[in-house]
Amino acid sequence: MGRHDLGTDAPRSKARLFEPFFTTKDVSQGTGLGLAVSYGIVTQHGGAIEVESELGKGSRFAVWIPVSVGAEEREVRPPEVAPRGAEAVLVVDDEPVVRLVAAGALSRLGYRVFEAVDGGVALEQFGDRLTEIDLLLTDVLMPNLGGIDLARAFRARRPDLPIVFMSGFSGRDTEWSGEEAQLGPMLPKPFTRVGLADIVRDRLDQFKAKPAA
Repeated sequence: MGRHDLGTDAPRSKARLFEPFFTTKDVSQGTGLGLAVSYGIVTQHGGAIEVESELGKGSRFAVWIPVSVGAEEREVRPPEVAPRGAEAVLVVDDEPVVRLVAAGALSRLGYRVFEAVDGGVALEQFGDRLTEIDLLLTDVLMPNLGGIDLARAFRARRPDLPIVFMSGFSGRDTEWSGEEAQLGPMLPKPFTRVGLADIVRDRLDQFKAKPAA
């Protein structure tokens, strides 16, 4: 349990509380990822989070986890193994925390990682260096130049470049279709290390398996 005031617009804030990157704090004080990650962990274990909020008094979070019966007889499963690689990945995201997490995870899995703070910077710095990049991992919505326009620009110069998109907007992955889906698959935020590693490795292997034009 914990206490934090949701602000003057508590009902609306409460409705969006577990959305990735939603926060009532100032830009420099929070990313909005904490509750989204907590919600994902709790629900994956069959639990729920109950929220009560009152202006001026704070908020109360109650986490409910189902009791495990016969846990001592349950088979112990080994941790998921994330596939590794040695290719070069360009990570583009205007959110520093997400960029740091993605770049760090891929680096530890053996990949060579380049970073850019938005699509405009990525195009300026790597538009003429695409032979150095084996895969583009980019956020969809960014200032200066969004991920879709960045992907189109890169594909115009290098049609065989594998691309993976990221998005923290609820439902965006289920609406991914048409030309957007043709450019590359969607990785919803927040993501796990294994989920990130799987989609990157899968996309790289798909393009390696394609016959040369």
